[in-house]
Amino acid sequence: MSVKWTEEQQKVIDTRNRNLLVSAAAGSGKTAVLVERIIQMISEGDHPIDIDKLLVVTFTNAAAAEMKERVGDAIEKKLLENPNNKYLHRQLSLLQHASITTIHSFCLYVLRNYFHLIDLDPSFRIADETELILLRADVVKALLEEHYEQRNEQFYDLLESYSSNKSDDQLEDLILKIYTFSQSYPWPEKWLYDQVHLFDINNIDELSNTHWVGVIKDYIFNMCESLKEQLSYALDLCNESTGPIMYKENIIDDMAQLESLLKENSFEELYNIFSKIAFTTLSRKRGKEVDPDLKEEVKNIRTEAKKILEKIKDSYFFQSLDDTIDDLKRLLPINKTLIDLVIGFSNKYKEEKREKNIVDFNDLEHLALSLLIDATDNKPSVIAQELQNKFEEVLIDEYQDSNLVQETILKSVSRVDQGKPNIFMVGDVKQSIYKFRLAKPELFMDKYDTYTLEDSDYQRIDLHKNFRSRKEVLDSVNFIFYQVMSKKIGDVDYNKEAALYEGAAYSTCENGDCGGSTELHIIESKNNIEEIDEDISLTDREIEAKMIGKRIKDLMNSEEPYMVYDKRIDNYRPVQYRDIVILLRTISGWADVFTEVLLEEGIPAYSDTSSGYFETTEVKTIMSLLKVIDNPRQDIPLLSVLRSPIVGLNADELATIKNAYPECEYYDSIMNLLEEPFENELVGRLKGFFTKLEVWQEKVTYTPIYELVWDIYKDTNYYDYVSIMPSGKQRQANLDMLIEKASQFEKSSYKGLFNFIRLIDKLEKYQVDFGEASILGENEDLVRIMSIHKSKGLEFPVVFVSGLGKQFNKQDINQTINIHSELGLGPDYVNHKLRYKKPTIAKKAIQKKLELENLSEELRVLYVALTRAREKLILTGTVSSRSNLEKRLEKWTTVYNHSEVKLPYNIIAGANNYLDWIVPSLVRHKSGVKLLERVGKYSNPSSQLYNEGIDFHIQLFSLEDLLIKDVLEDIEKSNLKNKLLEGNLDDSNDELRNEVEERLSWEYRYKDEVNVHVKMTVSEIKKHSMDYEDEIPLMFKEEVIEIKPKFIEEVSQLTPTEKGTLMHKIMEQIPLGAMSDYKEIEKELQSLEERGFISDKERKTIFIKDILAFSNTELYKRMLKSDKDNKLFKEKQFVLGIKANELGEKYKSDELVLIQGVIDCFFEEEDDIILVDYKTDYIKEGQEDILIKRYTEQLNYYEKAIEQITGKKVRERMIYSFGLNKDIKC
Repeated sequence: MSVKWTEEQQKVIDTRNRNLLVSAAAGSGKTAVLVERIIQMISEGDHPIDIDKLLVVTFTNAAAAEMKERVGDAIEKKLLENPNNKYLHRQLSLLQHASITTIHSFCLYVLRNYFHLIDLDPSFRIADETELILLRADVVKALLEEHYEQRNEQFYDLLESYSSNKSDDQLEDLILKIYTFSQSYPWPEKWLYDQVHLFDINNIDELSNTHWVGVIKDYIFNMCESLKEQLSYALDLCNESTGPIMYKENIIDDMAQLESLLKENSFEELYNIFSKIAFTTLSRKRGKEVDPDLKEEVKNIRTEAKKILEKIKDSYFFQSLDDTIDDLKRLLPINKTLIDLVIGFSNKYKEEKREKNIVDFNDLEHLALSLLIDATDNKPSVIAQELQNKFEEVLIDEYQDSNLVQETILKSVSRVDQGKPNIFMVGDVKQSIYKFRLAKPELFMDKYDTYTLEDSDYQRIDLHKNFRSRKEVLDSVNFIFYQVMSKKIGDVDYNKEAALYEGAAYSTCENGDCGGSTELHIIESKNNIEEIDEDISLTDREIEAKMIGKRIKDLMNSEEPYMVYDKRIDNYRPVQYRDIVILLRTISGWADVFTEVLLEEGIPAYSDTSSGYFETTEVKTIMSLLKVIDNPRQDIPLLSVLRSPIVGLNADELATIKNAYPECEYYDSIMNLLEEPFENELVGRLKGFFTKLEVWQEKVTYTPIYELVWDIYKDTNYYDYVSIMPSGKQRQANLDMLIEKASQFEKSSYKGLFNFIRLIDKLEKYQVDFGEASILGENEDLVRIMSIHKSKGLEFPVVFVSGLGKQFNKQDINQTINIHSELGLGPDYVNHKLRYKKPTIAKKAIQKKLELENLSEELRVLYVALTRAREKLILTGTVSSRSNLEKRLEKWTTVYNHSEVKLPYNIIAGANNYLDWIVPSLVRHKSGVKLLERVGKYSNPSSQLYNEGIDFHIQLFSLEDLLIKDVLEDIEKSNLKNKLLEGNLDDSNDELRNEVEERLSWEYRYKDEVNVHVKMTVSEIKKHSMDYEDEIPLMFKEEVIEIKPKFIEEVSQLTPTEKGTLMHKIMEQIPLGAMSDYKEIEKELQSLEERGFISDKERKTIFIKDILAFSNTELYKRMLKSDKDNKLFKEKQFVLGIKANELGEKYKSDELVLIQGVIDCFFEEEDDIILVDYKTDYIKEGQEDILIKRYTEQLNYYEKAIEQITGKKVRERMIYSFGLNKDIKC
């Protein structure tokens, strides 16, 4: 059945020969549309193109692989319709070599093909990031050492200004940060040199023309415009019949000041206005009929306006403009020195990488760029032109996450410079959440604003319909983002063009609850806890997790479960844990708490964390031990190991060691203690540990790190120890990952234990964490907890977006030097001689720019989170106390009468967490009435948003609500338990009584199969099915023999089992033709000994007469004949699959059991098979039936296996008994 595309989707699929930007909303099917576009380009029309003529660039390797798979599936689907289409067969063969790839893989392709043009060794490798961390650290340290030796005054000024007294770490980090930032630009050195000249300012006019001042002026204008709107509203309140008319003149004066600030002012004029700005004292007149609530509201609006304007004055006009310019000029030589250091680092880093013949991902981009762009005129090179001719179209997925380097590379291989635009770009700027990776959503927005919606060479098509979510979810998302996302904050004017429209058609759910309102749960976390239980001590995160747990239990209610639609069965079913996800802005410090609380609530939960690995007890313990092996004179690691289960000392014993020799270092105290003549348990344990320590220290010199770590696991039994701790499998997986990282380290250019420890320390310092090892599969039935970033591209039936009360992270704007792509460096001015510092105008402007950009990013992160939900969206957040909640509600509800759809700029720009956007968005809707009532305000039914068709359910929780519910549940469980134990269940508990009786009388249906393994040997099956095993003695009992070292074998006699196994080995190894001659048998046995198949003792144990007796049988002669015709087979291994209930009547399961075994011998005779099995059981003449009975079932399996392997019928089954020296038909 063909897919029915929307009009916009079909237009995206069909439009050709232009630059096309597709703005694809969340859930709009952009990947499916992209795949269909590719399929149609390679299979339809008058001139279809080969798939290797397309360059398709994706964001990740996984996305590239998925794209190839989907394209391949689509081609194969078309081939089913038209199997003789040679062109489609050609596309399928070309697919594996098609350029469906990441940007880095494409750059690698360019380098592998044109390396000779830039003098690049073709054997280069892409270095692991862990290796590069060490290399960068070494290079930057060496660089600073060189400058110390040069004794440059400017360098010392830089050190004094931007480095700490204790180390150069701060300056090293700064150099690395600026270097990393510069690498997101096509020509890093140019960008770096440009930053120096920005500080060469000589007068006020030059200052006014800087980007810094432009940012400040824009912010002041936007803020004043917003304040003017609110003061205008305050003026309307004053003019109401019961309004505070006495404040009217004050408000008019304030608005006049704002009007002066909103004019086209120069920066100097703004400075003069702010230096004179003043606020008149509010009138103290008391109107008899003045509404106190209106009076308070006007006062609050005016107070907020005063606060914002005073903050602007303190931030940007705290000193004269001449002093502002002087600060910048004084920084010019210091900044030049800093940039010189960064460029020096860059050059040294390049040299080191070239010497080691390694590249990093930035090198891939910049080296490819050097091949694709002609340095003389910055136009596409000859190589780029070759690629332009090769690729008919360049298609870029997730375009909103591109940076300038990637943009330049891909543009160079397109035909834009030829006047034939051919770039297809698809993405959603509202989902651009990788600013921290230096993505530039501005690239998307520049085209979004300039490309036409009509047919043109530079065209834009919008995909609005969402085929993922229910209407209730989409309406909720639209309602919030109509109000909070704008061009100023969010980079997108969220309007009818940007909104989400319903595309998914959910059928009606006949039974149970489905869909439903979007929920907002706000929790007052700490209030009157002591009235319930003075011992309760819960953090905000635990309380929020507890509330989420209660809501999940409600959804999973067995009597009335929440229903979700399952595409696989095309119907509704009760929600399962795997349908639920909890999304958090950051999982660090949150995920573990949430997981623990949910598990306590009886809810299976799992968090695939991307951090916390180095904080796990087991990893810290082993790393401490490695540090002690490297240098035992490190007190903290040494004490950690001694206190750990590896040595197992307690606090008193540790103190005893130190108290014995208080003047010594801890290591020396231990050494002195070990030299004392007495010995006790403490000394014994220390001796045992330090003996092992010496062995490990010796191994360091010749053992790879991963082998050393594994030896430590074995020598200390620590690996086994952690397995019996809580989350034992997880802990073992973490230790396995440490070995994996050690193995990767060995492949780098760095060696030795010291460098491995140094690497791990650097990874911790730069927060390059791996996250704990994953031990669960994707289909496990449990609630998943993940970061919003990790959820991008995924969807879930039920989504909790939690931690909404968490403060935004603003650490990056409080650095000593801030960095911005357009505004450059923003340092403090530091006078290290007079010991003071102050922010420069550059820093203040960059801080504000970064703050607004970060808010835009947070808005987009919230959008991504909310659009993951298919059917149910639940928002949760915590406020720390009831008094704080009242203050927050007062702030959130200030906009309840705001007339515009968009919330005031100062409200959006002043947000500190997601609740600061969500709650103000809801207070103007009828669902927010309870929030207004909480602070004594009344809703406005005439507001244009009041009756908007959304369904929001808002709930305010207190900690008491949660705890009282817990207490009631505990009491009910306790009462039921007591009734059950006492046998006093009344009629109302019949159901419970019946369930208890049913559980206690329950019998496992497949109890007989408990000892039946998935894979079994024929001998094991024989033991299961026979109850007469011990009726007669066995000459050689068949069982798996124990493998023993030679020195043990030499001092012991062969057991019957070993003798029996030996006989089978002889029958396999000695040629049949040699078995009829005594000397030939001796000769063959001697040969087997010489070749190591048997030992001297085994050779002497063999009874040659038994073999000769075998050669006198008719069976032997038949076998010999078949052997000459190459139709005899010895020791044939097999695996046979049968149902468990075929093993015997007592087994009921039909699950598959794998039977494995080895057939001694079979041969072909007249196109049939003769099966031969050698047996060494001791039996007497006349007891042949016992032998037949014992092995019939075994031979049955052998027969099935042979017929399955050969496809031929088994005509005869023969047992050859060495006990009777005769063959027996079975």
